[in-house]
Amino acid sequence: MFLLMAVGFLANRVGFIHEQTSKDLTAILLYIVSPCLIIKAFEQPFSVHQLTQLSLAFVGTVLSYLVAIIVGRLAFHRVKNTEQRTALQFGTVYSNAGFMGIPLTNALFGSAVNGGYKM
Repeated sequence: MFLLMAVGFLANRVGFIHEQTSKDLTAILLYIVSPCLIIKAFEQPFSVHQLTQLSLAFVGTVLSYLVAIIVGRLAFHRVKNTEQRTALQFGTVYSNAGFMGIPLTNALFGSAVNGGYKM
């Protein structure tokens, strides 16, 4: 992961990546790569067990967002600057784990293959 960060830093340093390039890459990641990763992650035969697990994951996600919203409001309610408070609360609730989280998880645990995990 640090190697990828170093490559991005060096590319920016030598002027290979400009502001428009950065915006275009962000759009590609957001509108093309992320949906493809989501589709790939769920590309498997249907089973009731997996539907149950998906339902539990959904409920867990909703609960974790609710907890994060409450924590963000409690932690930053004394910040007087409205824009800063909003940014801090937003950062508390929404992480950027999707971009590097999926490749990092695949590197640590392997890709899902035939219902199991290939290590």
